[in-house]
Amino acid sequence: MNRRMMLATALLAIAIPLTAQKPVVDPLIGTWIVKVPGATPAETFYAVHTFHAGGTFTENSSLLPGLNEGPAQGSWKRDGSQYKLTFQLFSFDAKKQYNGYIRVRCTIRLTQQDRFEADSTVDLIDKEGKVELAIAQSPFQGVRLKIDPAGPPAIIP
Repeated sequence: MNRRMMLATALLAIAIPLTAQKPVVDPLIGTWIVKVPGATPAETFYAVHTFHAGGTFTENSSLLPGLNEGPAQGSWKRDGSQYKLTFQLFSFDAKKQYNGYIRVRCTIRLTQQDRFEADSTVDLIDKEGKVELAIAQSPFQGVRLKIDPAGPPAIIP
């Protein structure tokens, strides 16, 4: 076999496995508009959830202007046909002083390609590390934010 043939064979042997190993993109990865219903309409709030490849998470919510909480960060993973998400955010008192964390634990189920339903449990963690488990529980919904400026907005009424 001449040198060119050997080089071509070697390059082909390298290229085939590289093209065959396409990364799997999880359907949860992306940005979602979320509605968290409250006991009253005034207590309902909205959030933007971003699920990053590699299992990290960020959130901003319509509660931020009140400055009783900060943006959230967390981790997620697939668990069979659903997802587990845990995130934390800083908590502030009425005087805007740091008073601990809010931890949210969620189970998420994709209901359609671009929609999910979830259940959450909220824990409080004070500055000394004392944990008050399950102070609140709430279902919520999400719809994927798409790249389509001509289409309808990604909101949940």
